[in-house]
Amino acid sequence: LILAFRFIFHFKKEKRDEIYTSINKALKKNGFLMFDAINLKKAKKIRKIVGKDGYEVYDKLYTKKELIEELERNNFKNIRLLKSIKRFWTQMLISKISEKIKIQKIGMKIIKKLEKIKGGDPYEWIVICQKK
Repeated sequence: LILAFRFIFHFKKEKRDEIYTSINKALKKNGFLMFDAINLKKAKKIRKIVGKDGYEVYDKLYTKKELIEELERNNFKNIRLLKSIKRFWTQMLISKISEKIKIQKIGMKIIKKLEKIKGGDPYEWIVICQKK
């Protein structure tokens, strides 16, 4: 198992392909890779509000189809895409308010409950894939 959170999506296509190649070499047969991928549909709206100056580093934003195609092209089969941060604005608001009034533990419990509610287009996916 290789974990690569907050990493792969910071690189452009050619470098991501090199990273996948290195990961493939390091993994045993049928080994797993877990990483996060940002949803274009959700992130585009947020970034429009925040503005380009709010992002100092490159992030690859994916459609679900693009992400699966990239995995296939790089010798991985998608096992599961887990939705993460399904209610970005609500969760951010709860986080800020609970921090301000010093009830972070309660805020985190509320956020965890929100994540369990079905539906919602996620801000990101937790990708679980397997070497072919």
